[in-house]
Amino acid sequence: MNKELFDSMQKQMTPSPQVRAALTEQLAQPAKKRPTPWMKYGAVAACAALVLLGAGGGGLVYSQSYAVASVVSLDVNPSIELKVNRGERVISCTALNTEAAAVLFNMGGGADLVGTKLDVAVNAIVGALVREGYLDSVSSAILISVEDKDQARAQRLQAELVASVDGVLKTQAPGTSVLSQVVDQGTLRVEYGNVNNISSGKAALVEKVERLNQMAGERGQTLAEMALCWNLRGDNLNTVLIGASRPEQIENNVKILAGVDFSEEELKKIDEILAK
Repeated sequence: MNKELFDSMQKQMTPSPQVRAALTEQLAQPAKKRPTPWMKYGAVAACAALVLLGAGGGGLVYSQSYAVASVVSLDVNPSIELKVNRGERVISCTALNTEAAAVLFNMGGGADLVGTKLDVAVNAIVGALVREGYLDSVSSAILISVEDKDQARAQRLQAELVASVDGVLKTQAPGTSVLSQVVDQGTLRVEYGNVNNISSGKAALVEKVERLNQMAGERGQTLAEMALCWNLRGDNLNTVLIGASRPEQIENNVKILAGVDFSEEELKKIDEILAK
């Protein structure tokens, strides 16, 4: 190779003083620390945790919206059951017999009431019961039953619904009585209701009647006779109006005057049965 050509190439390959100084300065700086794999995974995990937390919060709201907090049943002859969440919004509205299905027919079978406030749904059902002729006589009555593990909430709902329904009926069906109860969803009531297609509230009432009827038998009376005795006990009431279609019914009712008294144990038992 020509010596002049070699010297020229060497000169081109040798960095200038400026380039050498820039390289020296860069090498003197501390190297940047690259993220280690565990740091990458930690960042991913943190993001995943935030996503799960957000999803969990949404899931919690969804769960509370569709979790049943209270069950309200309305019984005349139709039996209708409303399941309600903690916000007192209707989750489901179910007709428990054919009469109830007819009442709910124009409400999408109850589907139109889903998502509405409980009092609005109940008033709509009561209005339909009046229009269908179930609450149009002086002897008509509607039973409102509330089931809830929170007894304080159950009693509050009971009082609010009775007041609301009573207000509706005063204008639409003045002669109708509003009965109400707070019930526990016991095994007997659930089984009875499932077999007979009635609400737990009506099943609870049937259970009370059965227990009172058994108690009357132990006293040697019918349930109607014991009821008359119970009304005549003490000094607060001295007259009871009774209905009879046959002379022997009047005679039997008069005979109960010999067994009007109740023992303290019997009165306590009746109170316990009615309070459940």
